[in-house]
Amino acid sequence: MQPTVELLVGAPLKGSEALFLRQLHSDLGPHGQVLILANFEIAQGSSSTQIDFVVVTSERTELLELKCFTGPVFGTENGAWKIEGPGGNLEPYPGTNPWEQARDAKLALNDAMRLY
Repeated sequence: MQPTVELLVGAPLKGSEALFLRQLHSDLGPHGQVLILANFEIAQGSSSTQIDFVVVTSERTELLELKCFTGPVFGTENGAWKIEGPGGNLEPYPGTNPWEQARDAKLALNDAMRLY
């Protein structure tokens, strides 16, 4: 079977997301049949959850949540995260807890697939 990568994009990608997708496509291309779902929304009542990437192969399926940190990251499953700045000082991460965001995306995708 010829290795192929099928790509389905929900919304245009730019910046770090586009660069990551290019690298992901290059890395996975030679490894058989691969489906990449990129940058799509899952409706949940009156709100929605944005999914960065889902990669499907014959052996597994993985949800990938892209984060572009600028330094070492410190945090736990709960609470605020901190990033080590250029001078070595810890600065609060300005977004929501990335672990919780990835968990919520995984659960939303799981719920949507169960409903499907």
